[in-house]
Amino acid sequence: MALGTNHHGTVDAWTTGTELGSVNQVNCMDNTANNFYLTNVKLQRAPYTSFNNRPFEQELALCQRYYEKSYPLPTFPGAATSLGSEFWSSNGHSNNGYTIFKSASFSVSKRANPTVVSYDTAGTAGKVYMTAEGVAATVAQESTRGFWVSGTEGASTTRRFRFHWTSDAEL
Repeated sequence: MALGTNHHGTVDAWTTGTELGSVNQVNCMDNTANNFYLTNVKLQRAPYTSFNNRPFEQELALCQRYYEKSYPLPTFPGAATSLGSEFWSSNGHSNNGYTIFKSASFSVSKRANPTVVSYDTAGTAGKVYMTAEGVAATVAQESTRGFWVSGTEGASTTRRFRFHWTSDAEL
């Protein structure tokens, strides 16, 4: 997994030195941005039991009892994106200040009432997007099934409301 250039040797040749690999091998430790993934491994004491490999969807649902997010699976919370966000829009209103309330439901019931954090589409925690980023958000009515978020904005005839969220019900 880690092999510095001072330990490279000639491919398919015997050596008496400390060559441990060749120049065509990958050094997984040559950069701090490298990732190493290990899957389908089980550590346990005797007596040994068989490996139980659950389908991804089942494993995800079990994890979502404790943590869930509106962002797409590979996207880190706080990322600047609108993909997967909760959205509401309406036109033709009077040009007055307004408040919007939007509910959201979880994919899986949580093990307990979670802590919910909203994010605007610029990735700022505690905010929502209305006519612009950075509008203060209120999260309320957190339950094992869902919650609601509200935001208040000034005058506009077009009403838009968009936000991401994370839900944390860990032990």
